[in-house]
Amino acid sequence: MAKKSREEVLRAVGESGLICILRDDGEKECLVRGFAAAKGGVHVLEVSLTTPGADSVVEDLKEGLGGGYTVGAGTVTDVFACERAIRCGADFVIAPNYDEEVAALCRKNDLSYIAGVGSMTEIVNAVRGGADMQKLFPAACYGPHFVAMAKAPIPAARLIPTGAILPEDAAKWFSAGAYALAIGGAITHPSKGIADAGEIEENAARIVKKIREVMVQERRLVRAGKEI
Repeated sequence: MAKKSREEVLRAVGESGLICILRDDGEKECLVRGFAAAKGGVHVLEVSLTTPGADSVVEDLKEGLGGGYTVGAGTVTDVFACERAIRCGADFVIAPNYDEEVAALCRKNDLSYIAGVGSMTEIVNAVRGGADMQKLFPAACYGPHFVAMAKAPIPAARLIPTGAILPEDAAKWFSAGAYALAIGGAITHPSKGIADAGEIEENAARIVKKIREVMVQERRLVRAGKEI
């Protein structure tokens, strides 16, 4: 399955408003969660490289889901991890940190880079370094107000809050200016330790519906202009 371009990934994430984080103790369970989340309506998935067999999970999800889905590699903290992501055909890489060598390798390979940030300096460096989107992590330590404050002087930032994000708080994050949200266990682990495909699919569908409703509302408010 061909890798998506940076522009294609940027559009896919923006239209979806949601990245589903897949992390598990085993390859089989991770695949069950990934396919179930996709069946529930998730279109952008991130496979953490801390998962055993993560490379194969990326490959299998891409082959099994097809071109209508976007599958990336997560926890890409250095060039060695980035090279792994490239070899398994990941559509994008995402990390809890920003790394200049990773940024350069992504530019060279037309690979979308979602770099981790946690301060104004890091946001500026990531934007200047070519990170298409920036992962605000751990977002629970900052809150939606930080997103709004950061985007005022850095409007080019496309912040994706990550870390203990609750679906019921989606409206607050998008209203503050979040580009998308990255959510893991709240989607893929409705019952701790149990990889039940039907339960995960149903849970994912509920969260996708919530995110979609919030995005529609926020776009309506934007169209309404200065009267809001």
